Amino acid sequence: MLDNITGNILESEEVVSEVALQENVSAEQISDVVSKQIEVAKAPEQHIEKTISIPQSVSIEDYEEVKEMWAKQYEEGEVPVSENIKSRADWVTQEIVILTNTLNKIMSDDLKLQQQGLDELGFILPIFLINSLKGEELVVYLKAKLEAAKLTIKLLAKEESVREKIKQEVEEEETVVYVDAPTKKQENTMSAFSDEENADSLKGVESRVKAVQEKLKAKENSVN
Repeated sequence: MLDNITGNILESEEVVSEVALQENVSAEQISDVVSKQIEVAKAPEQHIEKTISIPQSVSIEDYEEVKEMWAKQYEEGEVPVSENIKSRADWVTQEIVILTNTLNKIMSDDLKLQQQGLDELGFILPIFLINSLKGEELVVYLKAKLEAAKLTIKLLAKEESVREKIKQEVEEEETVVYVDAPTKKQENTMSAFSDEENADSLKGVESRVKAVQEKLKAKENSVN
């Protein structure tokens, strides 16, 4: 039912345009926001970071700084290669899974799950950071880290798509058969063959003319 409602909203150009006009943004931006909100509503556990608001005790600047720091680490930092992690994409994907599960536990109404999530923080963040941040600040820090990881995995996927496209174009170019222009030597050889053919044709014509002349001469002698 939720899918049908979403589809009806997004398909209604009149509704989207009206909201875009009221908010002074483009219709594409409105459609994007609606799609993301519905996505969160359909599977909140997969997008737990979207349900967490930033408290007044944490400035937007500090939040964005943490997010940028982790994005840079995920994009440029050394990959902790292991049995299950062979690439940067493997590493960031695993981080997304761990952070998502931990946040879901901490934000759960189940006290036992909450404690499990808090216990797992020691495997995610350094102890000094855990001791220096309040409860809500820790949650927001994890939110920033998770959003940085998801942003990075999108970037990696886009880069991989570009590489595949370039690879495909190169392979297609390599399969094209090119016909080289004839060299000077080949042109001279072709010209020689052409001259020989013309000479043979000329000799054939001369022979036929000579034969006709001989027949005419023989006929004149017979008459005389």
